[in-house]
Amino acid sequence: MKTSKLYFLEPGLAAGLLGIRDAAAIATHSMQGPLFESWAVSEYLKSRCNAGLSLALYFWRDHAGHEVD
Repeated sequence: MKTSKLYFLEPGLAAGLLGIRDAAAIATHSMQGPLFESWAVSEYLKSRCNAGLSLALYFWRDHAGHEVD
């Protein structure tokens, strides 16, 4: 089954929209992991773009929900 993922490529703006205003707030926020993943993906995409490479990214998830990006 093919499923798309959506990444918000500006994690600072996403954090602001979530009401996260400082480092102490993100340390315990439930979106800490997804925001970090979005930051990592955005940096990877910028690197590929600057190198003139394709921006297509893929991930794999098994039926138990384990995932590899």
